[in-house]
Amino acid sequence: VDFSFSTSRFAFLPPATLLALSPSSGPVSGGTTLTLSTSSLSAEMVMRLNLRCFFDEASSQATRQGDVLTCMAPALSRRTARVSVASEDNSYVLAGSLLYKFAEAATITRVAPSMGAEEGGTLVSLYGEAFGVERLSC
Repeated sequence: VDFSFSTSRFAFLPPATLLALSPSSGPVSGGTTLTLSTSSLSAEMVMRLNLRCFFDEASSQATRQGDVLTCMAPALSRRTARVSVASEDNSYVLAGSLLYKFAEAATITRVAPSMGAEEGGTLVSLYGEAFGVERLSC
C-alpha cells in the first residue's frame, strides 16, 4: 500500500549536531548546569522529543534556554564521561558527543593576606585542595 487515509502522522526531523558544552568540568557530586550549543535544533523539536543529556549511562532532562540546551550533570564517581543528547526513547539522537570531566570540588582552607586596602589592589593568595579542574578566577 502506497498511501493510507489514517490520521496517524509521521514527522521528518532535520539532523542536529552537538557542537559545544560549557563548562567542560565540574564536581563529582553533580549539580553543575551545563550549556550545550547545537545546530538545527528548534524549540518545537526539544518539546516534542523529550530530549535528555546522557553522561554515558546516567542522564538528566534537557531544556531549551534561548538558543541553547541546558541540563544538569549527575553525580558520578568516574573522572570523565561522554555527553550526548537524545530523545528519551532513543528514537532521535544528535550527532556528536563531548567529553565532560568530573573532579573533587575545590576547597579553600586559607586566604593570605586576610585583609587589604579598602580601595583594592591587594594581591590575595588562596590555599586549599583540588584546584586543578578548570581555570579559577576571582
